[in-house]
Amino acid sequence: MDEKDTAQQPAMSAQDAQAPQAEPGSGAATAPLQPEQSHIAPPAQGADAQPTQAQATQPVQQDPAQPVQAPGAQPTPQSAAQPTATMPMPPAAASGQVPPPPAQPPQGQPVYGAPSPEAPIAPPGQAQPSPTGALVCGILAIVFCFIPIVGIVLGIVAIILAGKYFKAGGTLGQGKAGRICGIIGIILSVIMIIVNTVAIVLALSIADDYDLDVSSTRTPAITSSSSASSSASSELDDAEFAVQDAVGARLDKIKAHDPAALAEIQAEMETTFAQALTDSFDEEMTMESCGIDPANMVDLMLQGFDYEPSYMLVDGVEEGDEAEANFYLTIRDMYDIVDLINEKLKGNIDALVKMSPAERQAEIGSIVTRATLEIEPSPDNLLDVDLVYTNGEWVIDEESWQDEINFFFGYL
Repeated sequence: MDEKDTAQQPAMSAQDAQAPQAEPGSGAATAPLQPEQSHIAPPAQGADAQPTQAQATQPVQQDPAQPVQAPGAQPTPQSAAQPTATMPMPPAAASGQVPPPPAQPPQGQPVYGAPSPEAPIAPPGQAQPSPTGALVCGILAIVFCFIPIVGIVLGIVAIILAGKYFKAGGTLGQGKAGRICGIIGIILSVIMIIVNTVAIVLALSIADDYDLDVSSTRTPAITSSSSASSSASSELDDAEFAVQDAVGARLDKIKAHDPAALAEIQAEMETTFAQALTDSFDEEMTMESCGIDPANMVDLMLQGFDYEPSYMLVDGVEEGDEAEANFYLTIRDMYDIVDLINEKLKGNIDALVKMSPAERQAEIGSIVTRATLEIEPSPDNLLDVDLVYTNGEWVIDEESWQDEINFFFGYL
């Protein structure tokens, strides 16, 4: 180098001294000089920094898809630099080295988090059936087995839902439990049907037996002692038949309007009538004073009269043994008649007080007659009479009989 050239070197600008020289034919800019600590990044240049002469003359072409490499780093292969759709490219480390891609699992081994090849995959838009419905229906089938229809329906539904679940590839134990509960519910429901059927048959059988027992004791109405003997001898033993015959003979006289039987009833009606009206109005009253014919009133009470044996109770057939006879009478209920008379008297009490004794008694007689006609005969009146076995036959206890006459024909 001559002195002329050496003298001109200091004249080189600082900008030219710092500019890197590109190697001819390399096609890329030469990396700038780095300090000894290569791990410390160079300070960023300002926005107004001027490019060097080499950069101005030969710009660096860089693919935007490739990550920027740190100075001094080795260029990465093209396959590792290009990210794929299934494996994103990890960012460059601080040292400038790109970490290697994750290792691929061996052939045939499933990747963690991927669906198992054995698990069924439901078609797009269709959810896999759940075993919960089958289990719930199966349990309800057992609970409602006492209502057989409901239990059978719920059991069938549980079996169907469990079948759909297993057909779709389900393996949970809830599906099996639902199917088992459904089968148990159906079996219990069928058992309940059988039990209910047997219970109904037994109940009907008992009811039929009870009806037969009642019909055997409640024979048709007795019209005479001989007819009662012929109709009841097949159903009652000799003692019961004798009791029924004794009471039936007395009732038969009333139905036939026997004068002695009617006189007994008439005396009871007159006595109780006078006592009841005298106590109510504090004046003496009789049927005759009220314009009522006692014989006609007895006939009016006996309209539609009839009787039917109910049951007989016999202690024994020795001297002094007792028995009880019960008959249903078709007759006007005296209690209903008395209640209706009192209701009509209370409604007219103010008018009755203002009347004269004769007018008042005539009005009372009219009220009694109308009330008797308004009450219809009823077949539900029960006659209960006691009997005593005396001298080889059953005799009606007269005190017991008189109490019944007072009950059916007395105004008290």
